[in-house]
Parts: sequence; structure tokens; C-alpha cells
Amino acid sequence: MRILFSLIYISIIALFVIIFLLFTPQVFVLGKLDKISYFIISTICVILEENVLIILLKQSIYTENFFHLLLFIFGLTLFLFVYISIYIYRLGKEKEKNDRLIQSITINQMEARQNEEIINSTHSLRVFKHDIMNHMSILYKLVENGKNSDALKYIYQINNSIERTSYTISTGIIPIDCIMTAKLSKALDNNISIKHQIHFPANYNISDMDLCSLISNLLDNAKEANCKLDMTKRRLQIEIKPYNNMLLLFISNSSNGIYLYGGNGNLLTTKTSNKNEHGIGIKRINEIVKKYNGIIEFDPGTEIFSVSILFPLDNDN
Repeated sequence: MRILFSLIYISIIALFVIIFLLFTPQVFVLGKLDKISYFIISTICVILEENVLIILLKQSIYTENFFHLLLFIFGLTLFLFVYISIYIYRLGKEKEKNDRLIQSITINQMEARQNEEIINSTHSLRVFKHDIMNHMSILYKLVENGKNSDALKYIYQINNSIERTSYTISTGIIPIDCIMTAKLSKALDNNISIKHQIHFPANYNISDMDLCSLISNLLDNAKEANCKLDMTKRRLQIEIKPYNNMLLLFISNSSNGIYLYGGNGNLLTTKTSNKNEHGIGIKRINEIVKKYNGIIEFDPGTEIFSVSILFPLDNDN
């Protein structure tokens, strides 16, 4: 009976540990290694205490002090286990808080770079506008002096410069125009062929800030994937339009067909440019889609990767 009692006690503690680990994933925000370490430490603690119990239970003399000692050992075992549990709980909470803080800082840095890209793109346009009068003056002189072939060459150079540095998107939504112009200009700089069809309805209910963040992350991922391929294979297609009382965002890009998946089957980023932002882009995309009750579908093909997102439109407007 003594040994059986001890075994039952060990079994109850072990069952409690397993249940605590398996059914509290929202409380224990820990990695797999941390959970395994916690389980091992708890088990060792219980086994050590139980060995002491077995030694005591083999005693032939039963006194009141013996039972008090027995009660003390049971209480100490429970106290140690609860103490470890509280410690791990607080450790998990701190880890969760730090992870959120790091993610928030990373997102702010990413959006700061996006704003910098917009400013640089706008600055390039202003510089070009400032120089246009000089270009016109040079063309006038060339034509006036009968150097028509030189004038045509000069016009060709200006035209290439316009296509390369000022790929302009005009939707009527200034923040969207700025971010898409900056991103697509950079895509052109990387020799990516672009096709787009963009029309925003008046009754979409997504904030411009979230929409800019969403589109920016999608285009960054598409550019990153294209840049892994030969220049002749780089393609990017963008469709933003109303579709069955929904706002459709569809982006497809050329791909090498290599993808990474998490333990839950979710798609992970394969970016190599900045390890600190690993996975943040896709996570941010999913957060925005969920925030506005949208639907997202990834289609990772062998040569083409596409993303389809649907947002409900505001029919009250």
C-alpha cells in the first residue's frame, strides 16, 4: 500500500504536469526546448522527493512526528512544483512581451524605410522637373543648329530616364500612389517586368496606413522572390479592383518554387536580406487581413507564386 500510494502520487503529479503543458499554450508562451526543460526539471523534483518518501515509508516506527514529517514533505514537493510553475509562467509572459516589443520596433523600422523610399522617389521627380527646362534648352539648340539626329538621341535618353526613375501610379489616393510608385520603380530597377490593373472603389473601409503597409509588404516579397531568378524570368502582376462586393488584391510573381513552412503548415518567408525581419512581413499581412475581416489565400506554384486577398466593401456608403 505504501509503494502503491507513492506511485499514485507520482502519477497524479506527472499527469498534472502534462495537462498543464498541453492545455495552456496561451499561458506558456515558450519554445519547445523551454517546455521540455520545464517538464524534465519538474519530473526530477518529484522523483527526488518521492525517493525521500519511499525511504521514510519503509520506517517501521509510526509516530505523530513521522506523519508531520510526511505532511511536510508532501507540502514541500507541492510548493516547489508550484514555485517552478509560477517562475516559468512569468518567464513566458516576459518572453511574450519582449517578442511583441521587438516585432513592434521592427515594423516601425520597416515602415520608416518605406517612408524614406517615398521621400526619395518624390525627390527624384522634383529633381527631374527642375532639370526639364535645361533638357528643353539643349533640345532647342540641337534642332536650331540642324542636329536633328543628335536631338532624337537625346530625346531617347530622356525617355529612358523617365521610364526608369519615375514609374508613376495614379489612383487618386496619394499615400497609395506614393508607396506603389516607389516600390514599382525599384522593381523596374531590378529588371522586373510589370503588369498592373488598379482601381480602388470609393467604399473600401481600410485605413490608408494599413493599406500602404499591406501593399508594401506584398510588393517587397514579390521583388525578393523575383530577384532570385534570372533577369529574363522576372515578372510581376498586380490587380486591385472591386469583385462581387469585395475589394480584390491579387499579386503574382515569378518564383523558384522553393518555399518554407512552419510547424502549423503556415507559409514562412524565405528572405535573406534582413534576418531581423524574418517572418514579420507575412505576419503583418495576416494581421491586417484579420483586422478587416478579410480572406487571404496563398498559391505557391513551381514557377508562379500568387496571393489573393478579399476585403468586404462598405455597402453603407
